[in-house]
Amino acid sequence: MRGIKMVISLHIFFTWLFAGIFLHTAKTASPRHLAFVFLFIDFLNTNLYYLAGETFKWFKMSEEPLLYVSFSLLQSLIYPLIVAIAVTAYPLAGFAAKKASVLLLSCCLLLGLELLTRYLKIITYDGTGLMIALLGYRLLLLIAAFIALKCFKRMCAGR
Repeated sequence: MRGIKMVISLHIFFTWLFAGIFLHTAKTASPRHLAFVFLFIDFLNTNLYYLAGETFKWFKMSEEPLLYVSFSLLQSLIYPLIVAIAVTAYPLAGFAAKKASVLLLSCCLLLGLELLTRYLKIITYDGTGLMIALLGYRLLLLIAAFIALKCFKRMCAGR
């Protein structure tokens, strides 16, 4: 039981950490764009991940209540916050090396958290093929956020 409490504490820490960075980013970036990216990724991530897990039975989410809360924090807050921060920090980064470091750091965070989720048995699945697919899914979320923000900016400019 003690290990499970540490898992929830870790995820609450990550939630507060990325929420603080998100709020700081909101001061320098457009709050409208930041909110759009966060809500878009939150909607996609939550619905698609539950669809794959519950409907297709590709993986199993933990039935332990505290681990499920950790899973919910990851899906609905932590991953969308990381993607929103990365997408809005990218244009503010200046030259190419800084932009590349923003992308690399966000990819490493997304992939690291996905591997941590598997290691802590918050979700369980068999095979490395599915693990690679889930890691690819996280990277596709990042790409989808860039595309969605570009379309959103174009739509807002047409007003």
